Amino acid sequence: MRRLVLIGLALGVGLVALAAAAFFVLDPFDDGAPSGDVVSLWPEVPPAHVDVVSDADPVELGTAFTSKVEGDVAGVRFWWTPRNEGPHTASLWSPDGERLATVDFEQAGGQEGWRTAWFDQPVEISEGERYVVSYHAPRGHFAQTVGFSGQSYTGALAVEPGESGVYADGESAFPTKSWESSQYWVDPLFVPREEVPEADAPALPKIVDTDDFRAEGFPTSTNTGVPKDWEPQQTFTGDVDIDEPGAVLEDVRIVNGVLHVRAPDVTIRRVEFVGSRIDNLQANTCNNDLVIEDSSFVRGDTELFQPAVQFGGYRATRVKVIGLSEGLRAGGRPNGCGPVVVEDSYVSIAPADGCPDVDWHGDGFQAYDAAAVTIRDTTILLNHDEGCLGNGAIFHPNDAGNERLTVENVLVAGGGFPFRLGTPGEVSGLKVVADSWEYGPTTITSCGATRWGPGNEAVTVSKGGAVASVGALSCR
Repeated sequence: MRRLVLIGLALGVGLVALAAAAFFVLDPFDDGAPSGDVVSLWPEVPPAHVDVVSDADPVELGTAFTSKVEGDVAGVRFWWTPRNEGPHTASLWSPDGERLATVDFEQAGGQEGWRTAWFDQPVEISEGERYVVSYHAPRGHFAQTVGFSGQSYTGALAVEPGESGVYADGESAFPTKSWESSQYWVDPLFVPREEVPEADAPALPKIVDTDDFRAEGFPTSTNTGVPKDWEPQQTFTGDVDIDEPGAVLEDVRIVNGVLHVRAPDVTIRRVEFVGSRIDNLQANTCNNDLVIEDSSFVRGDTELFQPAVQFGGYRATRVKVIGLSEGLRAGGRPNGCGPVVVEDSYVSIAPADGCPDVDWHGDGFQAYDAAAVTIRDTTILLNHDEGCLGNGAIFHPNDAGNERLTVENVLVAGGGFPFRLGTPGEVSGLKVVADSWEYGPTTITSCGATRWGPGNEAVTVSKGGAVASVGALSCR
């Protein structure tokens, strides 16, 4: 059985019709499946926020699940990455740890994706009992999402949010351990024997998209991002692809996923990213002329540990980033990424989950291997805590492949140095909130190649938002 799932936007008020190819994911269920409908825990789209673990030790990785209806487990699939070398063997385990069935996967190759294997005979399981499907990764380097709290995408199966990912170190054995609510993306392929109930709608994380910071003459959390009282016309959970040049995506919400921009000249307008981000460097090719307007990036269920937008060749206008541990990034110049412009936007980032135990080096805006960057009429705040300093509100270092930086009428605060510049540039109207730094207001190593214009000063900001100068800033 092989299905093609098209994820598209219907015609309607506030929606732009896209070609069918703009959003598509091939269901990776292999031919040779048993007769009857096959359902699974996870959707056909790639899992969200997957990292490849560097550990090369052998490990058994699994998912604990229950069935809501009578039926049979016919096979197993798992999310494979090229570093996860086989051979791989999948198992189905009973509630008390008895191995009920095994199957070997064919040797994997090519691009990352779901790998599927079918048992010789489907295995009947009991409704409401806790089973585990797993596979053995003899050389480690497996896919993992830390802090996963999602739920099943079918009404036939269920997982306990935050408790479903299990593992066992060493040789193949019944996996019972868990770590930091990690999910290892192992999926039972289930054939129900009765009507499948409708799946519960995924719970939407609590959205916090405003704060109380105000500075007269600069953007705030209330006049950036999606408009007040805005509602999405459609919500996507998980990753979304755009591969149609000139496509326009507007008035949608994306939850716990990555928007992969695989074509040039794409416009993102009035889109709310909840625990989600944009990536426009695909297959070592940068998809330039990306426009992001009136869009918000807010925290979701899990920590991204990634910028809201990367890598380059984009213009962000009236964009809001709030509560994430990284803001915006410019880069990708070796792969053809073009200039970046950020304007009329508001970025307010917070320490990463687990800080100070995790080594957090967050930035409001950072550049590595970046073409020319312009930031104008924008507020960028790094809200650091004791022991969780982060890096800086703007970080544009030397010896990092960066071209140049232009700053016009920008207010920054927080970090070791709120403003760090090591490349040629032009800076005017830079306001650094006084005493928001740990070491100093600025550190600039390129003064000889930087035009230091008027209006660069340290300021105070009152509770009412009044901005007052406390002294000029020199280039040093």
